Amino acid sequence: MTWGSGRTFALAAAAALLVRLALLSYGFRYIPDISYYDQQAVAALASGSDPYGYSYSVPPQLLTPGAENVFAYLPGVLLMLFPFGVLTDVRLGLVACDFIIASCLAYSGGRKGLLASVVFLFSPLVPFFSTWYPNNALVAMAFVAMSSVLSGRGRATTSAALLGLALASNQFVLLAYPFLAYRGLVSRRLGELAVALGVAGLVVLPFVAWDPAAFWGNVVAFPLTRPPTPLVVPEAFGYNVNLTLGGIVFTLSGYVLPLWLKGVLMSLPLVLLLRRSRRHGSEYLNAAIYLAVAVFIIPNTLSWWYLELPYLLLLIWLARKGPETETALNP
Repeated sequence: MTWGSGRTFALAAAAALLVRLALLSYGFRYIPDISYYDQQAVAALASGSDPYGYSYSVPPQLLTPGAENVFAYLPGVLLMLFPFGVLTDVRLGLVACDFIIASCLAYSGGRKGLLASVVFLFSPLVPFFSTWYPNNALVAMAFVAMSSVLSGRGRATTSAALLGLALASNQFVLLAYPFLAYRGLVSRRLGELAVALGVAGLVVLPFVAWDPAAFWGNVVAFPLTRPPTPLVVPEAFGYNVNLTLGGIVFTLSGYVLPLWLKGVLMSLPLVLLLRRSRRHGSEYLNAAIYLAVAVFIIPNTLSWWYLELPYLLLLIWLARKGPETETALNP
């Protein structure tokens, strides 16, 4: 990045920070339930309690049905937000993730890195997903962005470790992982795969061992077995339009799509897009496409912030395009 580009990024980041601080300080009438779960999960861990076997207290009008005692997020989220929750507000941790992501896009080495960074910082809903309607996937997104930058600079082992932290932070990253690991697999760089899976295991397994049944029920069973909701659902702050396949089928027929059928439906695009990933530089684009499809197939209820992760993968693909990054990836 040139001096002029760096100055442009600094100005854009300063403006974006002001927007986020204004949103954090504004007295919204409704704060979604995620903020309560995050802050109380940090408090539980700080007191030595298992956040996956904890009784949460959420205002009834904001409570997600069936989630009274559920922390549905992987441990990487909890560990990243822990210092912010102890010292101040967990949402500041998500704001920090925003700027980690933006910095990684800007310094990706591709011709369009600065453009991708500014687009991310000022996309209409992105500031809301780190402040007013917290998207915990931002933690995994920050790790994915850092992994991408280091991969482009030839630091494969550190990149793989960061990808492992992403795997330990969000379930949807597991769906993206076949694409991000594909080139290492076909190139027989099995050490990188072992590092990523090993790091993920080091983060996750202590919480599994703490209470296996509670962990499984919170982060696996609950997200996959939530009952479908109708096409239009009233919320405390408006309406949610559930455009998932399960939601549409349930609204039209009352039938609940089984999980195995969703797996079959997702297998065809997986095979087709993995074949496309043989082409250099396409892994992030193909992962973005696959996740965008998965968001509308796998869950029974659509949370629109699910789309922020595939959106980032698309921006990473855009940011990495250019001769400088391609040279680094192909020494």
